Amino acid sequence: MGMPRKWPRGYYVYTLCLRNGKPFYVGFGKGARAQISRWIHRKIEPDPIITLIETVSRDTARALEEKLIQTYGRTYAKDGILINKVMGMGSKGFIKSLEVRKAIAAGRRGKKLSKATRLLISKSLIGNQRRKNHNAPNQRS
Repeated sequence: MGMPRKWPRGYYVYTLCLRNGKPFYVGFGKGARAQISRWIHRKIEPDPIITLIETVSRDTARALEEKLIQTYGRTYAKDGILINKVMGMGSKGFIKSLEVRKAIAAGRRGKKLSKATRLLISKSLIGNQRRKNHNAPNQRS
């Protein structure tokens, strides 16, 4: 329930709403992006209502998404009702707090990389140039 049978061909803006009609997430995409987002947010509302606004371009969809997020506000910024962490455009612009970065680092600490992974990293770094004294301040003329 609450899902279109056929997704629009182009870009669209979507809102995921609670059963009472109150929106809790706004996003943009194309294809079945709204369905994927619905699945990701199923803990908040197992069967959210999805509303779609078709747009003519990606830029229009992004602008409309940002405008809707501004209108409803974000719980993350303590100014509204949406659970969106950023003002639009996906995760670009989202800055992890120092606490989160430390937790991620702690989770990675001590983990051994496989030989295949180390080889991939080594190959990806071929051609990268590092300064001989990376601790010295960068001096540009």
